[in-house]
Amino acid sequence: MLTRLQIMNLRNVVAQQINGLSEVNVFVGDNGAGKTSILEAIHTLGYGRSFRKQGGQKDALVRYGCDRLVIFGERQSSRGLDSTSMGTQVSVDRLGLSRAVTGDIQIKINGDKLHRLSDMALRLPAIALNSDTFELLTGAASERRRYIDWAVFHVEHGFRETSKRYINALQQRNSILKRISARQDGRKDAALSILDQDNAELNVWTSAVAQLGTEVAEFRDRQVVTLKRFFNEILDELNAGDLGVALGYRRGWGQGVTLQESLEQGLNSDISRGFTQYGPHRADLQVLVGKDIAGQARLARDVLSRGQLKVVVLAMKLAQARFFEQARFDTHEAVVHIKEESDYALSPEFAGSVETLSILLDDVAAEFDPARLRAFGRVMASMLQTGGIQIFATSTTQSLLHPLLEALPGRSYKVFHVEHGEVSAAE
Repeated sequence: MLTRLQIMNLRNVVAQQINGLSEVNVFVGDNGAGKTSILEAIHTLGYGRSFRKQGGQKDALVRYGCDRLVIFGERQSSRGLDSTSMGTQVSVDRLGLSRAVTGDIQIKINGDKLHRLSDMALRLPAIALNSDTFELLTGAASERRRYIDWAVFHVEHGFRETSKRYINALQQRNSILKRISARQDGRKDAALSILDQDNAELNVWTSAVAQLGTEVAEFRDRQVVTLKRFFNEILDELNAGDLGVALGYRRGWGQGVTLQESLEQGLNSDISRGFTQYGPHRADLQVLVGKDIAGQARLARDVLSRGQLKVVVLAMKLAQARFFEQARFDTHEAVVHIKEESDYALSPEFAGSVETLSILLDDVAAEFDPARLRAFGRVMASMLQTGGIQIFATSTTQSLLHPLLEALPGRSYKVFHVEHGEVSAAE
């Protein structure tokens, strides 16, 4: 978990160092004091961007008048097993990120430069819950695909590379579709040989999209089942099981046919439109409740009240956290099993690390009533007992968070006061 955080030139924070971070950290201060900036710094260190939809653009994060922001963090992690015992080894990593107003990002771990943000995300996973999070239900399907992919990314080790190759193949196919469509519209004269070449290229990239897209969907299929199960469990734990809500998943093409078949059947339509209409890039996670008079399931966003939708989104985010907790446990158990079966010490790259998930709660007391906060706290308490999460919460006053905090084990947490971008530990 994070034990120290240093922030320079982010929002209204000039230079701030926060030491002695614990499992549960509460940042208290007036509106505009800079509380959310602390959470943004943690998320930006891990992902290179803010979790905020509005005001979270790359140039808005850098303090006005400055060229770039810099964030450092120290993190303790448990790495595999040592060669002489069945216990874990604790190490300290130094993480650093620099982001310019132009968007240029530099990241380092223990002084070594990394070339992919995803490498940092694996080491500092985080999920955020703020007022924007509720667009998970009301926003575009891309929001819900990102929700699924966050979970898949942390479990399926081949997902990152396969997704990257799929997007490249999709872009190539779309480019050819646009070219063929333009020629068919008569905007360009083309010899038969050119048309044949276009069709040959299209066939190659259609096959690539079909193969890679099927692999991406299979990665998702395996993990969506687990996410659904945890979602249902947490709805009950939040005393919201009576809402009758369920998660439905659409892969991005029709049931009973392969992606290759869907692409072939929709080819003429794809050419006319100039883009690929079937594939995992069109997938969606639907939140459903009940049925209409025609027997069709209804979208929760069209049926539930705003208060009920907030609880549903909370359950979805906590399902992510529990998913990560389970993945963390499975990783540890796998390492234990291999160590028991082998007379040799595990190599560092194989042993891997058992990371801690940062849960960023931005003014959640303004979104939920005390009863719901207490239920929320009980779910958090069960996760804290496994040591797999670290909580960072903000509020205008500590008392507003009391229903959540009182449910935590031992009711131990650390409070920080924030004023004009300055952070100080409470006495």
